Amino acid sequence: MILNELISNALKHAFPRGKKGNIYISIQPVEAPFYELTVRDNGVGMPGHFNLEETDSLGMKLVKMLTDQIEGSITITRDKGTTIKIKFPKK
Repeated sequence: MILNELISNALKHAFPRGKKGNIYISIQPVEAPFYELTVRDNGVGMPGHFNLEETDSLGMKLVKMLTDQIEGSITITRDKGTTIKIKFPKK
């Protein structure tokens, strides 16, 4: 569900007015026992004032709630698009 929400969000917001772009997805082990899911796009980027803790976005609220449930953490980077990384423990 997390991946679905992140991809849906990128498709909806990263490429306005028919702009073309790419969405990159990866999952890889990082320091044991963690994995990191990365969803990156080269779209317009999230607004500078975006705050995950105070967002009105239902999709991002769901991503945060699900990430909390798997004891993960979220990092958002805005540079030539948006990169969202979710680090979570292997269970």
